[in-house]
Amino acid sequence: MDALAVVLFALVLFSHSWHLLGKTDLKLPGIIAGIVSVVLILLVIFKPYSIMTGASPVSIALCLLLFTIYSASLAAIGLWGFDSKALGYYSALHAFGRLLLAVSFLSIGGMIGIAATFTQIILVVLFILLAIHLIINTHPLQRLTGWFFLVGSVIIVLMQFMGILGFIKMAA
Repeated sequence: MDALAVVLFALVLFSHSWHLLGKTDLKLPGIIAGIVSVVLILLVIFKPYSIMTGASPVSIALCLLLFTIYSASLAAIGLWGFDSKALGYYSALHAFGRLLLAVSFLSIGGMIGIAATFTQIILVVLFILLAIHLIINTHPLQRLTGWFFLVGSVIIVLMQFMGILGFIKMAA
């Protein structure tokens, strides 16, 4: 369940990166983020648990909730034209929450714990960049943030697949 949520969230990051790079308007990432936020809120409601990482259900629920709020905010900005500066302030809070989750996932140990921590650190960097870009609103930083989102989302998905394959290999 946690791998599904991270892959869905990477999809939102990937689609948002194309807007930040200036290749699409914000409506397409808004639609994708809206659909993903509905799926993620359903995962939060149905008490998520982690088979792969062994993390506590509270950590996984917090992780999903942070994802959900970001996705819903992006959907509101893309579909209804809300102010994006609020997403910048939330991104700073999101980065802090991710930092706390990175420390929590580090206590799991093993390769899966390291991969989960590394994923959280990537998200911390992405959301700090997004916060700075949206609060200050500088154009050169928009492109840099877009490229970081694009590369970061691909790395996150690859790490999730490597974690799934590593988990299957350990269980066999």
